[in-house]
Amino acid sequence: MKMRNPDISQSVPPKGVAIPFLICCLGVALFSVMDAAMKGLSLSIGLYNALLWRAITGSLLGLVLMLATRQRWPNLSVLRLHLLRGVVVALMASFFFWAIMRLPPDPFLEQQRRKIERDQRSDEGEGNGF
Repeated sequence: MKMRNPDISQSVPPKGVAIPFLICCLGVALFSVMDAAMKGLSLSIGLYNALLWRAITGSLLGLVLMLATRQRWPNLSVLRLHLLRGVVVALMASFFFWAIMRLPPDPFLEQQRRKIERDQRSDEGEGNGF
């Protein structure tokens, strides 16, 4: 029995990787923005309040998308699965954002922030004579 070894490069059309790569980069950028926003919110209004507002915003966005696409409600077993997933995600988010809250600021960024504040104070002290 003779086995054929087809040339794979001829049977599968080549696909570009630029669009998937850019979508992945966009996802990483959006998660970075969310991390920075949650760190700021957690420090200003507290971790639990920030998580509550994040959950409310996500739920409302999901509901709007579900209603806009006219999806039907899932059955009870699927809802239970989503409830379990929600509990796991809430715990993971709590631990993750708790850790981000306690990370020290980047030394370079902190140095730049101090320089900007110092420059602003010196500009305020000079006055413009009016």
